[in-house]
Amino acid sequence: MNRGLWLIISILTFSTAALWFRQLYRQRLPEIPETIIIGTSADFPPFCFKENGEFVGFDIDIAKEVCARLNKQYKIQNMPFELLIPQLQNGSIHLAAAGITATPERMQRAFFTTPYLAKDPLVALSLATEQKIKNIDELKEATLVVNQGYNADVFMTKLGIKNIIRLPSLNDALNALQAHKANVFVTSLNTLKPIFDLLGESTFTIFIINDANESTSLAISPLYQKFGSRVDAIINQMINDGTIEKFKQKWHVQ
Repeated sequence: MNRGLWLIISILTFSTAALWFRQLYRQRLPEIPETIIIGTSADFPPFCFKENGEFVGFDIDIAKEVCARLNKQYKIQNMPFELLIPQLQNGSIHLAAAGITATPERMQRAFFTTPYLAKDPLVALSLATEQKIKNIDELKEATLVVNQGYNADVFMTKLGIKNIIRLPSLNDALNALQAHKANVFVTSLNTLKPIFDLLGESTFTIFIINDANESTSLAISPLYQKFGSRVDAIINQMINDGTIEKFKQKWHVQ
């Protein structure tokens, strides 16, 4: 047999087998897990953080309420934000609750529920002792710090900004700003209250980046399609029955 033809047949056979095994694997997975593994990155108040040894926050409350309405137990696994989508892809976690925005790239890798928080703009946070940012062009000349993988990182990268410091947690970013390693911390508007509560509002000046709005959803493993549909239906229930609004008031989320 011609070597080239043999190679093509081998590749096609392997690809077909791989697809068959993947479909078989998915068919054997339970449609809704008995114990739901919730992935989070507990360094992003008020969405997800640890307080007195417990995982708490706006997104955590929503994920717990989803589990309650499904009459399921849950376990929470903490991990770096950038690992959440890969862990969803391989089924190590079933649901991610971590202030996640459904970008087009992420939507190719995981299922996202209806957003329960929309139009949460990004803000440029500067120390009051530094020159205030007045427009988005000034950001291009600054050294920015962002939390790695979050929407601020995605948006600033697409904006073509060269000087970006990517750090894993809110505290790391604030420390870099206070140490003058960066001029500006770009983050979500809803993260400002915890920052101001900790360090004082007068410590900073802010510039709202109106062209950049975040929306927040739960992300679901693509291996559990029926589970994703059920969670999405529950999120819509929670929006309509006022539960989401109650959690917004509890966590001072706008």
